[in-house]
Amino acid sequence: MADSLTPTSSSPQATISLDSLRAKAKRHAQLKGRQSDDRSLQEVRELIGPPPASGHRRDLLIEHLHQLNDAYRALHERHLVALAREMKLSMAEVYEVASFYHHFEILREGEQAPRLTVRVCDGLSCEMAGATDLLARLPELLGSQVRVIAAPCIGRCEQAPAVLIGQQAVPAAKPEAVAQRARSVLDEDSPGRAAGHKPAVDWTAYLAQGGSRVVRRLASGQLDAAGVLPAMEDWGWRGGGGGGFPAGRKWRIVR
Repeated sequence: MADSLTPTSSSPQATISLDSLRAKAKRHAQLKGRQSDDRSLQEVRELIGPPPASGHRRDLLIEHLHQLNDAYRALHERHLVALAREMKLSMAEVYEVASFYHHFEILREGEQAPRLTVRVCDGLSCEMAGATDLLARLPELLGSQVRVIAAPCIGRCEQAPAVLIGQQAVPAAKPEAVAQRARSVLDEDSPGRAAGHKPAVDWTAYLAQGGSRVVRRLASGQLDAAGVLPAMEDWGWRGGGGGGFPAGRKWRIVR
């Protein structure tokens, strides 16, 4: 076989080599945009585990983002690229989810995560109750190790002004109370985990600790529908769709 594809026409045309065709095909076979590096891939695999035969489930994307956020104090872009590759998702899909939720913080290359992030809700109820004053005073009270940022409504309007220290909510927040709680969180901080974040619990461990007992009692007939609502209200379960409204209260309203 000849080493090049030479047109037979007498008109002058460029000669295309087989090597250039192979290189072009290889470029098209790669993902567009930034490519994942070996170190980031290894770090992601250590957290989410090896893919099953059918591949990683798409619906576990947010759980994997939580694992990365807790382990590295934020979501580094290099990890998002590696996660997209591992889950066979587009970077746009991963970034869309990561950037939607206020408890995730995306860091670009070279940026360092703070030891602790304090989020002050700036929704209407919280702003009317003093959120602006909190945003102005907390940075000086908390120091350089703590980042203070405004966050969209966190669904605690009845507790305004509401603050999140890591994942810990502070209702009816006052500057001094927030500062004291933040110092306690930093004192309890463990290396390699975002301050104020609880470690992830897998499904087996969750069940062993009594998880889903209300559901099991309901399914077995030991608990009726009327008994579920007080359990939900006592537990303080809130909706996970972004609003954070108390789920037990919502179910009681619409029942």
